[in-house]
This record gives sequence, C-alpha cells and structure tokens, in this order.
Amino acid sequence: MVSLSCLTSASGQVNFLGKPGLVRIPKPSFIDKRDNIQFQVAYLPVEYAINNFMNRKSNEFFYSVQLRPLSWVAVNFVLTRPVDVPRIGIGDRHLDLQFFILNQKKYGINLSVILSPALAASFIDHNSIVISRNIAISNSISIEPVLGYGLEVNFREPPKKANLDDMGYQWIAKSEFGNYYLSGFFGGLQLNLKDRVFVSAEYDTQYINLGASAIIFKKIGLQVNYFDLKAISGQIFYKIYLDKSLKRNMKAYE
Repeated sequence: MVSLSCLTSASGQVNFLGKPGLVRIPKPSFIDKRDNIQFQVAYLPVEYAINNFMNRKSNEFFYSVQLRPLSWVAVNFVLTRPVDVPRIGIGDRHLDLQFFILNQKKYGINLSVILSPALAASFIDHNSIVISRNIAISNSISIEPVLGYGLEVNFREPPKKANLDDMGYQWIAKSEFGNYYLSGFFGGLQLNLKDRVFVSAEYDTQYINLGASAIIFKKIGLQVNYFDLKAISGQIFYKIYLDKSLKRNMKAYE
C-alpha cells in the first residue's frame, strides 16, 4: 500500500492523518514556526481500513489539510473515501483541533490535547491527550518517547440501531460506531537522526507498527510503514513553505 502526501509541515514524519506523528499515532511536539499549510493524500488497504461504511470495509483514501492559525493550535480536516463501496456525496468528513498545551523548551515535556467535535466521521474521532519528551543522545541523534490516551467514549447521539428512548447527546462507547482508533492507551518511540532520518515503533491500541522516513533536499520525504508487522506501506511527501510576506501578516494578526 502507498500513501502520497504533499506537506508543508516542518515535521520529519507524519501519521496517516497528516499530523506530526509516527505511523498511526500523533505527536505533541510543539512547533514554533507557523510557516506551513499541510495537504496530504493517504491510502490504507482493506486489512487496516478504518471507515466501516455501510458495514463494508474497503481500501480507502484519506485527504487531509492542516492549518495552524496560532502557534499553539492546529486545525485538521480530513475527507475519506472508500474505494470499492458505491456511495453518494464527496465522502465522510472529520474535523479535529490539536492544542499544544506544554512545550519542552519551557516545561520539560511536550503535551497536547486533541478534540474531535461530534460532527460527521465518527470512525476516526480521537479525543486524546499526548505527551512526549525529546532526549538528546548526541548533537545529531535524539529519541522521543510518546505516550497517550484516547477516550473510549464519544459525546454524541447514539446510532439509530441502538433503539434508545433518549436519542439526545450522551456518552456513547466508540465501538458502537465501529471506532477503535486510539481507544485506550497508546505509545511509541521515535529515533531522530540529524532531523533528516526518522525511525519509529508504536502501539496504536490495535497494532504494533514500524515506520521509517527520510528527508531529501529539505523538501522531499520518503516514508515506509510496516503495519501490524504484516503489511508494508509507503508515503511520499513534499514540503511547501509560505512566503515571508504572508508569514509577517500572520504574525501581525496574532
């Protein structure tokens, strides 16, 4: 399986939703610069598909864009389309906000909170808290342990199949919507070599995954993933940076 990404993020490795991360789990690493808008296209094979649309799993594409209106918040929008399932509309939509609460430079750890408003695509809702710390081994090598917890419930209306008398918003188990993504404790470890080569291992509450990526010419990235130690996947991403005048305008607005 292959995923193709067009990125503007300064992060060396991203997860399949376009967030700075490992393979499937996100990272809370604080990014000082806001000189990026991130676009990504990712592909997941049917064995590891997440969108159980109409109870039919399929190979699926994820289209995402990430905006950073402020240095301490990122807005992530995702559109997903199963490949082999006939459907009406442009695809299932997902929106989440990632708040960078603590950064290592000031507090010694990175900490972020991810909130997924109950809007549409509940299968990737992941209200989560994530922490990490970058540990320098040498001037060019560091490791970053990542640990997080994703709520196993969502606050939303229950599915119609539940046949509940009260159909108003309430805490509902994510599994009722076929959502098992980041449900419980997850964690991983990333090795950083000169900010150009990254090697990751993670447990995403379902699978143990491995990933490796490399940055070429500061703009092109190549990434290979090994899902559940069974399936090989890949990503290609390209960094696009905002021009200086736009960055000045963003800073003045803030």
